[in-house]
Amino acid sequence: LAVAEAVGLLPTAVTVHVGRAGGGFGRRIYPDAEVEAARASKALGRPVRLLWTRNDDMRHSRCRPASHHRVRVALAAGGAVLAWQHQMVQTAFPPISELEKAVPVVGWEAFFALQSLLPYDWALPVQLLTPVDVPVPGGAWRSVFSGQLTVANELVLDEVAHAAGRDRLAFRRTHAKGERAKSVLDKVAEAAGWGRALPSGQAQGVALHEEYGSTVAHVAEVDVGGGAPRVTRITVAADVGLPVNPRGVEAQLQGAAMDAVGITLTAGLHVSDGAVVEGSYADYHWPRMRDAPARVDVHLLRSDHRIGGVGELGFPSAAAAIACAVARATGTTPRSFPIAF
Repeated sequence: LAVAEAVGLLPTAVTVHVGRAGGGFGRRIYPDAEVEAARASKALGRPVRLLWTRNDDMRHSRCRPASHHRVRVALAAGGAVLAWQHQMVQTAFPPISELEKAVPVVGWEAFFALQSLLPYDWALPVQLLTPVDVPVPGGAWRSVFSGQLTVANELVLDEVAHAAGRDRLAFRRTHAKGERAKSVLDKVAEAAGWGRALPSGQAQGVALHEEYGSTVAHVAEVDVGGGAPRVTRITVAADVGLPVNPRGVEAQLQGAAMDAVGITLTAGLHVSDGAVVEGSYADYHWPRMRDAPARVDVHLLRSDHRIGGVGELGFPSAAAAIACAVARATGTTPRSFPIAF
């Protein structure tokens, strides 16, 4: 439809030859390249082959949306949470399909409601999304809304636990919703050695997340003794119901952990005079092998629940655990990301 509209043809006059995605993920749901190629072909009057360079892709493609968060919590004596309100403002990104244009109810707001599930038994939880249009091409990224929503929630939860004088993991377990959440917290605490003594400048952070019918908890360890934070170890405990391919689940969670290291600590785009500065992986600071934690341990808890999802499950609580660890190691809670930007 987008190609037909761009070159003034009927949709029936356009034939799409579907190739292998080759790691396309969500990016290829947007037909930018196809529309550009069709316009070039029409202008030249002949077939064309369009190739974007890495610089083209980084400087003119789609960015993960920016977001701003305000979390308000009402506490009773002893640290009981009476109310939880999270307002998320995010730069909007285009519809993912013509269906969304035709049926507005099938939109990002509805998807946000599915992703904004709290794994804690709070009274009166409210989480709201306000999209804001900006002249920057945006697109969904791994974990879409929960990757940012969960980080803000877990950072605030750490502050609430500290104010109540409670251990951060024990506080989460007390308020966790359901046995699956408690079980993954128990397992990750045991496997990571939660609470053990660490050298000065090092700390642990913990986070819990539920989505796609699965539950996961992370403990991250960071070292800020050298200046910039470095993740030294990540421990994961996940309940995805029946893990049909356990090694595949393990690989997904390891990959999500590395995504979290990059996005939380160093990877982002700078804009100067209206243009993106980064043009390749030489100046876009995605983690290298030297930045990888020495250990990423994954523990799967098999339950009797139905098969849950795992592709986007692992990022939110991994990023949150890293952020919480940095907060404990430095004594200052990060309020913007990437932290070492």
